[in-house]
Amino acid sequence: MKNTESNLTSIDLFAGCGGLSLGLELEGFTPVFVNELNKDAMGSYLLNRQETAPHLSSGNFNCNDIKELVVRKGAMGALRKRLQTEFGLNVEYGDLDLLVGGPPCQGFSGIGHRRAPTAAFRR
Repeated sequence: MKNTESNLTSIDLFAGCGGLSLGLELEGFTPVFVNELNKDAMGSYLLNRQETAPHLSSGNFNCNDIKELVVRKGAMGALRKRLQTEFGLNVEYGDLDLLVGGPPCQGFSGIGHRRAPTAAFRR
């Protein structure tokens, strides 16, 4: 799948259950890799794309903890090779159309707990 105007590619980092990706998909983007730490959110993301992007469920094109790609020796290079083989994307030379990172869902996320405001700020 070489990217053309009608077949744009994206990588979705910190994807949640895929709301941002859904909007991109409606505009013609195909996700080629997804990352989401929360396993339930990742499960929803993958379930909702079984027909449109079945490659994401293979395990070769998703990861939960982004550190898997950064810390594990050779993981990033292996992903680059899989993207080249499967989709004809040479990400080092700009073949990927969009790299997107979802904003944190502060109302729901258990990561980075926010402190409750002090009494001085409550009015």
